Amino acid sequence: MENIRKREELQKERRSQRRAKKTSKWIPYLSKGKIFLHKNGGIYAILEVSGKDETSPSITACRIKSRRGYRKRPPRPVTVAPGEIRVVYHQQVDLSGSLSSGERAQRLAAVSTDDLSPVVLPDGDSGGGARDGGPDLPCEACVHLKMCQGKKKGALAAILAESRSLASAMEGTGDGLWLSFRRHLRFLKETGFVDVEDRLTPDGRWASKLRLDQPLLIAEAIRKGAFSGISPDILAGILAPFVWDRDQEVELKMDRIRNLDSLEKAFGRVLEAIEPIRKLKRERGFGDPPLSFGPAAVLFLWARGMPWDTLLEGVSITEGDVASLVMRTADHLRQISSLAETHPGLALGAASAVELILREPVYIA
Repeated sequence: MENIRKREELQKERRSQRRAKKTSKWIPYLSKGKIFLHKNGGIYAILEVSGKDETSPSITACRIKSRRGYRKRPPRPVTVAPGEIRVVYHQQVDLSGSLSSGERAQRLAAVSTDDLSPVVLPDGDSGGGARDGGPDLPCEACVHLKMCQGKKKGALAAILAESRSLASAMEGTGDGLWLSFRRHLRFLKETGFVDVEDRLTPDGRWASKLRLDQPLLIAEAIRKGAFSGISPDILAGILAPFVWDRDQEVELKMDRIRNLDSLEKAFGRVLEAIEPIRKLKRERGFGDPPLSFGPAAVLFLWARGMPWDTLLEGVSITEGDVASLVMRTADHLRQISSLAETHPGLALGAASAVELILREPVYIA
C-alpha cells in the first residue's frame, strides 16, 4: 500500500517536472508572428509576448484557419501558457506594424499549414521527446505491476481503494497503533534516521536523545548545520518557533524593536534547511505546524538582555505566554546541550543560551 502511494507521488512529481521543462524550453523561440502547435491540436500564430516574468511570459495568439476556412468569423485572440505549446515551427507570419483585425485575419488566412517545419531543440527534441529521468519508481520490476497499479477500475482497484480507507480508519483502534508505528518507521527510514534493518543510524542515535516538541525538524536543522556557528542569543531565538504552539500570532511593535537582521538571517537559514523534510512530512500525511518569526524575536531580545517590562511592551502576547515560552525554550536548549559527545560546539552554545534566558523575573534561583 505504501509503495502504491509513493509511486503515485513520484509520478505526479515527474509530470510536474516535465511540464516545467516544456514551459521553459520554448520561451527563447517565442516572438511575434511565430507559428506553433497547441496541445489541443490547433495551429496558432503569436500576436504578442508580454509579462514581467521572463520564465513564464503571457502569450496572446490567434488560431490559423484550417483547410475548411473559418466557419463564421475569424477567431478572437486567446491567452496561451508556454506549457500549452507542443511544437514551435520555423515559419513566421509578418504581423509587424499597426494592423486592423481584418488585415491581421487576411495575413493569417494566407498561411499554409502543409509544409511547416518544427524547430529542433539543442537536446534533439522537437516537442515530444523522451520522458525525463528521475529516481526509480517503486515496484518497477514487479511482474504484477500492470495488474496491481495499471488499472484504475476493476475488482482489484476497488479492493485496494477499500484497503486504504480501512487503514486510515484503523489508526483510531488498537491495531492502528501498529499501523501508525510502521508508518512512522517508514518515514524515519526515508529520512535517514533508521536503516534498512530497522536500526538507528548514527544520526538516528543522537537524534533519539532529543525529547522535544518537533524532534525531527530540529534534528534535521542540526544535521544540515543550520545551528552551527551562531551565538547563544540567536540559538535561543531560532529554537523558540519550534516551541510556540498557540494559535495566537506573536506580533512585534517595530517602533520599539530594532536590529533583528542577524536573527532574520539565521531563521531563514533554518527554514531553508528543513523545508525538504517539512515537505516530505506533508506528503506522507504528517502534521507540519507553522513556524513564525515572532517567538524567535521575543527570545532573542530577552537573551540579549532587554528588560522584562520593555520586552512586554514590544510584543502582543501576555506576560504569562512570554514566561511560558522562555521556560519551554530553556527545556529545549537543555536537550540540545546533552549532545556534547556528537556536537560539542552546539551543546556548549545551548548551555550558554540557557544561562542567558533563565533570569529574573522568569526564573529565581
